[in-house]
Order: sequence, then structure tokens, then C-alpha cells
Amino acid sequence: MSPSGGGAARSWTSRAVRRLLVVSAVCCFPCSLPFAQEEGFAARVGRAIAASQIHGHLRLYDYGRLNDEGTAVDDNALAVGGDILLDTGSVAGFAAGLGFYTANNIPTGLAVNEVLVGPQHHLHALAEAFLQYRRGSFSIRGGRQLIDTPWARQDMFTMLPRAFSGFAASIDPLPLLGVVPPKGAGAARRSGHRVNPSGAEHLHPAGAAEHRPHLSLFAARMFRYESRFDDRFTSGNRYTTSPTNGFVTVGARYHQTISKGQVRAEAWYYDFYDFARLGYLEARYTAPGPSSVTPLVAGQLVSESGSGADRLGAVHARIYGALVGLAFAGGHVTLVGNYSPERFGTFRHGGLVHPYNDLSGTLFTDTMNNGIADVGPGYAYGVKTAYGVSGDLTLSAAVVRYRVRYGFGGAAYPVDGPYGFPRGEPVRNQEQWAVDAGVVYHFTGALEALTIEDHVGVRDFEGSPHGAFIDNRLACIYAFSF
Repeated sequence: MSPSGGGAARSWTSRAVRRLLVVSAVCCFPCSLPFAQEEGFAARVGRAIAASQIHGHLRLYDYGRLNDEGTAVDDNALAVGGDILLDTGSVAGFAAGLGFYTANNIPTGLAVNEVLVGPQHHLHALAEAFLQYRRGSFSIRGGRQLIDTPWARQDMFTMLPRAFSGFAASIDPLPLLGVVPPKGAGAARRSGHRVNPSGAEHLHPAGAAEHRPHLSLFAARMFRYESRFDDRFTSGNRYTTSPTNGFVTVGARYHQTISKGQVRAEAWYYDFYDFARLGYLEARYTAPGPSSVTPLVAGQLVSESGSGADRLGAVHARIYGALVGLAFAGGHVTLVGNYSPERFGTFRHGGLVHPYNDLSGTLFTDTMNNGIADVGPGYAYGVKTAYGVSGDLTLSAAVVRYRVRYGFGGAAYPVDGPYGFPRGEPVRNQEQWAVDAGVVYHFTGALEALTIEDHVGVRDFEGSPHGAFIDNRLACIYAFSF
């Protein structure tokens, strides 16, 4: 569906489309030189250009924070922007992609929340610019791109995604063994919307898996990244602005419906060069249940040690997680828990080093503004639920209690104090609480491309001098393609 707009908007869009097509054709040309002498090459390029897809989103975000991070400061960002994405057709398996993202503050008279629009109050990024080769279930991609792994992924709660620059490859090996994968399996994830703040992306409704098994293998070597709060690619990470050597990751995901339920599992290894080596395991089993209600159980493990120069000091972290609950038609309700033991003398006495991820819902007890990965070691437990009232309206909620061994009142990003803590004295065994609530509505009919969603996160902690921190994220998103 094409977005509505006046003649000037259509003129600008037409010019932008032509420019993007020219750039993509230029990008594809060097990769296709070996085929240039083949008869019909020009026709193949023409068909590839004709098969190009242009799509994206128009976005209006209102991002308000009351008592911001417990500082008694209220701020807000009302921003307009979006993304426009180009995927070219394929020539001998080669294709290209471009993705431009922008966020622009609309003055409201309040202090500006720079998390959404940056200190300059506007952000513009060519977050995706890649060449890709695909043959069967194998694909390899080089350049700026979005990836979907537990500890490095896009997390689009802001208008700009977390993007990476390097090489990534994926394959579904089962067809090579004569096993036909589920329909649509192995397709590259392209510029998704966002990641649920409360970890609901870990939950899969009954009947979601195919009866045939699906196995996907993934590997990536990334050198630079762009955070959600900046429009520049850097070789630093969330802990340092100094150059780093990036990271490498390999992983596997598997799911299958068996005679007695559904099984899902994933395993990942990361080397964040000179910072930490991290291993991650997650497994889930959904048992057959009465009627449309199915019991489910899941576990997760994070294990981390040092790497190379150990630029944050010695690292030794463990996080254990458990989830039990019920999945039913349109929703789920689960009890969740995570535990991270102390390891005195290491980074944050057992804290986790994660240079390319923050509160993205990887851990079962992650909420919008809290998570053991940022406030641990310690433990957390709570309840999470989501329910599709109809095919268009979804409600979600989470209540989680945290008890952290060395508390600083919330997510602790600075690492310039002893053992990688922020400067200042921590509160031993600090109690923290988080409550999230969300609503997502997808319009139908003439407005079927429009989505409105609102997510509220409330965080409080023992000893807070100003009371609870309230974070409200309202988004209107219009999807278009032409």
C-alpha cells in the first residue's frame, strides 16, 4: 500500500526512488562482473532492477520520562521520522540492500529526551548498505546490516536500530540431508519492527512450530556498530569510545513439533575481543494440554569468562533462568526467574559484560528499564503475560522484583569505578521493582498499514530519593511499500 501525500511528497519520493535504484545497481555491478560476458546479462540486470522492492515505515514517537532515572527531571521527545528500505532483485544470486533511518525532534517546550533524538536533536543514518549472495538455503552478507542474535541485535524501541558492519552467513543444513524445512524457513530477517521490552519474544503460542524440523546455523564477524542513540558507526562499544576489534559469533536455532509437544532450542558463542567470551543456551518445551491450553517450561544459561586483554578486568559471570507457564489461544501467562551468583574480584563481582546489547528482552526477567544483565549479580522473579484480545489488539503486562547484590538504583552503564562499577558506594542487597504494561493495535481496512502502540514502564528502588521513574513510549507507525 502506498502512503498518502501531496504532490511535493510524491516528487521527493520519486527522486529518492530513482537515486536508490541507481546506487543499488552500481553496488551490484562489481559483484556481477564474472557474468558480464554471458548472453542476456543486461536483461537479467533489468529484471533484477524491476524486481526491486522499496518499503519502510513512517514513524511518530512520543517518548516521555517522568523523574528520569530517579533524578527528579522530567523530559520528553516528540519525534517524527522513519525508514526507507530497498531490496534489489537477484543477479546470479547477488543482491543488494539499503536502509536509511531518521529521527527528528519536534519542540514541545520540555527538556528534550536525548535517548530518542541524540544531543543534536536529530539523527540520520544509513544503517543498512550491504551486498548479499544467496544460493538455496545458504546466504552470506557483507556491509552494514541488522542481525538477530540474543546478545547483539537491532532493538528498535528508538527510531534508529542497533546496526552492525561486517560479514554474516546463515544456512539451513537440513535440505542437504534430505529434510524439507518449514515453508518460509531460513528467510533473512529484514528490518523488523522492534523487540518486546518484557521478553515476550521468547514465547511461542501453541501450534506455531511446523511438524517438520527446522535448523538454522548462523555466523558473523562484526567490526563496527551503530548504537540506537547515535547515527555514526564506531569501532567502540557501549563501554568505551576507544577502538576495539569488534566481535565474532556463531549460533544455532532448532524447533520441531513432536508427538508429545513442541521443542525449541538455541545455542550461541560470542567472543567480544579483549572484553569477554560468552556462551548462551536456551531450551523450551511446550507439552500437549487440554483444549487450547498448553503447559510450557523453559530454561536459559549465560556463562562468561575473560578474553584477550580483559579491558574491563577479570570476567566471570553466570546467569541461570527458568520459565514456567501456560500458553493458550492468543496469549500466555508465565512465572519467570533469573539468578546470577557473586564472584568477588571480577568485573562487578560477577556482573555480565555485554558490549552490544542492553535491555532487549534476552533474559526472562528483563523489563523495559531493568535486567540482571545490567544490575546483577543478584536475582529476580516475577510474572509476565500477554493476550490478544482480538486479531488486532494485544495487551501485555509484567511485574518483576529484583534483589541486586550491589545496587546503584537501576541500569548501571558507567564502568569507571573499582571493579567496573559506577563511581560511588553501592547499596548492598538493594531491592528494585519494575512494572510494565503495553497495548498494541493494528488497524484494519483502509488503515491496515497503521499500528499504534503504547508501552509504560515503572521502576522504583530501595532508597530512591525522588520516587518511581516512569517511562512512556507511544508510537504511531505506518508501513508502506511500492
